[in-house]
Amino acid sequence: MNLTLTVLVHEDETGGYWGEVVELPGCASQGDDLDEMDHNIREAIDLILEVKLEDGEDVAGIRAAQDVSVEPGVRKWQLSVPLPIVASV
Repeated sequence: MNLTLTVLVHEDETGGYWGEVVELPGCASQGDDLDEMDHNIREAIDLILEVKLEDGEDVAGIRAAQDVSVEPGVRKWQLSVPLPIVASV
């Protein structure tokens, strides 16, 4: 199962990029270039989803935000990420 999430990508004035996930408040990451930021934000998403699943939260119900307004210079990405499977112990 995949989730579609919205990432707002900002160019850092000191160089590099940082992104924030609209549907997962507090989920953000950065990188020296877009590829590194993409890799890092996917890792952050995976970790947050794993914790939510371990805490018994229903992450399957997360839906992509609609009508997200974007400031000039900010890019909006739609990412499809696999839902992690957490084995119950």
